[in-house]
Amino acid sequence: MDNQKYLVIAIGDFACQSARNLFDANIKNTKLYLCHHQSKALENPEISGKIQLDEDLNSITEYSIDDRDSLKALFDQNTGIVFLLTDPNEEWNQKATALLAQLAKGKNQLTIAILPELFKTGSMIPRDVNNLMPFIDASFHWDSKVLPSNVGKPSGHGKFASFAKRIIKSISEITHQSHPLPLEIQDLETVFKDSSEVFLGEGTADHENSAAQSVKNAFANKMKNCNKVLLFIQSGNKEVTMDEVGEMTDYLQSLFGETASIIWGSGMGHSSDYRIKTTIIASKQN
Repeated sequence: MDNQKYLVIAIGDFACQSARNLFDANIKNTKLYLCHHQSKALENPEISGKIQLDEDLNSITEYSIDDRDSLKALFDQNTGIVFLLTDPNEEWNQKATALLAQLAKGKNQLTIAILPELFKTGSMIPRDVNNLMPFIDASFHWDSKVLPSNVGKPSGHGKFASFAKRIIKSISEITHQSHPLPLEIQDLETVFKDSSEVFLGEGTADHENSAAQSVKNAFANKMKNCNKVLLFIQSGNKEVTMDEVGEMTDYLQSLFGETASIIWGSGMGHSSDYRIKTTIIASKQN
């Protein structure tokens, strides 16, 4: 897992502007690209990876990338997971996202879409997002309701970037652990299979006898009715015991119900900031 890489591509106006807040995320083995049809939108000195597609997705340039085969080479055998940040309200974004997702799936990459909903209203229904679904393994939707009604675009970009950063960093952390019981990309694929939406939550506990509390802190009401769940447990300043693992999985099962399928793994966080850190990824099925 040490050679595994993560590819993050921000597609279109909103995602490219939000990505300005992503380049300093310091996520191990991650390469960030901007994708747009206008060269001006790609002017960002901190982000070297750039993909320019024309309106019809025919012309492709990225310094050395000038044809479809070169673009396919981005999704090499070590890429593992591809994150696509895009706003499906724009038709070009959908087309470009579908193209990139299709290329990623052609190389058997796990493909995850991270979508903003800040500017969606009852009269602004996204165009047929289902066009993307055959090529997307999972989609995370930013809940814009957490923002006050007077939030403008600049703040929206930063908030969406924080949401995306949290998802990318959490998933990279749990799939990069080597002991004691790591999770594999195949475990994510199992949870994501046939999902309509995926949720992620994190929680920590700082003292002894608080294992279940870390699960409670990671759980969110929007996860109710999810029937596939991934639980990752990180030990902080002291290794989690098997009794604590049992307590956490039993409590998680009680939250999701007896019919929910739960996959769990564990790793070492080596942090003095917490005793236990819990990550929950839960999916709703189609």
